[in-house]
Parts: sequence; structure tokens; C-alpha cells
Amino acid sequence: KTPLSIAKKYGTGVLDHRTRYRNLVTDAKKYIKPRIPQKNYVLITDFFKEMKNYQKFPNYRFVHSDLYFRHIIVDKRKNITGIIDFSDRRIGDPAIDFGELWLYGEGFVKEVYKNYSGSKDKDFLYRSELYYKCAPLNLMIMRIKEKRESFTKGYQMFKEIFVKNFK
Repeated sequence: KTPLSIAKKYGTGVLDHRTRYRNLVTDAKKYIKPRIPQKNYVLITDFFKEMKNYQKFPNYRFVHSDLYFRHIIVDKRKNITGIIDFSDRRIGDPAIDFGELWLYGEGFVKEVYKNYSGSKDKDFLYRSELYYKCAPLNLMIMRIKEKRESFTKGYQMFKEIFVKNFK
């Protein structure tokens, strides 16, 4: 609910969703395509076609942009008492903050959405699911680019999300 005027006053940048999308497409082709079966890469290209249709959204808002369980503080009764680590904060599509919530299932996402008092639109939840599906792709790419570990964890996550659940 932070007004954009306040976010801008403190130097919060705008999340460039289109550039992130283009970079993801380029990096997937370069880093992921050579390492996975063609039939799985087809799922990724189909996903990119779908995602391209949702690059416009009606309401830019202040977003955390890295909201997942380690950044949500919960008390013993499982009430959310705080959100931490706003280092990735931006002005962007509020659906991005719902992306990681899909880890807990559709019912959980819908319950949070029902209680969400921010800007909503008819494609909000669908866009949030698309952002969720970017996570394994980003993980695979990051692991390869940084030469930290194999991309196995990201690929396993990809198979769980895409191969079982791709619409």
C-alpha cells in the first residue's frame, strides 16, 4: 500500500519487466537449451509465448520483488508479523510478489489474494503463476553463469512445475 510518490522519493527504481523477459528468453536459449531434452525446451518456448502476452498490466505498485518464506516473519500462531529484506524493492507488477506463494499451493495463493487489499485485476493471479514458473529457469541460468553448482536443483524444480503442471 506504499504510495508510489513515497517509493519514488526514496529512489525506488522501476522494475523493467520487458527487459527481464527478453534476458530470460536469451539466457534460456544460451544456457538451458543445450543441457535439456528438446521436448522439455519446447515447454519453455511455449511458456515464453504465453508470458509475452502478459507483459502489460494495469497498475504499477511498490513491490518487494523477492518475497518468499525466508523474508516473511511469522509468530507461533502462524500470523504474519513482518516482511524483511527489501533490497530488491521496485515499482512494478504487484503480481510478482505472489509468484513465490505458489510453492504452497493454489488454495494458499487464493486465500492470500482474497485478503490482499492492494490493486487487483482479472489477470493478476495468472501473471503471478507465470512469475512462479520463471523461478526454475532463473535458478538453472544462475547456477550455470556463476559456475557455482550444477543446475540440477533448478532442473528438478522445472520438471515439477512444467512437466507435471504446464497448461
